[in-house]
Amino acid sequence: MKLDNYIVRSNKIAWQIVDGLAMIVIPSEPALCALNSTATRIWELIGEGQKVDYIVQKLCAEFDVPEQEARDEAIGFIEELLSKGAVEIK
Repeated sequence: MKLDNYIVRSNKIAWQIVDGLAMIVIPSEPALCALNSTATRIWELIGEGQKVDYIVQKLCAEFDVPEQEARDEAIGFIEELLSKGAVEIK
């Protein structure tokens, strides 16, 4: 995955924020996916149709983590979402 890729949510996914955390229904998954706070923030930023690099920079600023850690977290989660069809690269 490239840092200049735009990531968008699939229109096949149902989701809602409950008590500050995202709950996602992925048709290929047997259960509801409950996200932690970092994954929820990544999910929110994906909803803005942002580049991966923008998401990484926001994580650095908001969670006060080193860039490499934010990059690893963001890319790992986005790749997992891609593999499940929850997001797409535009």
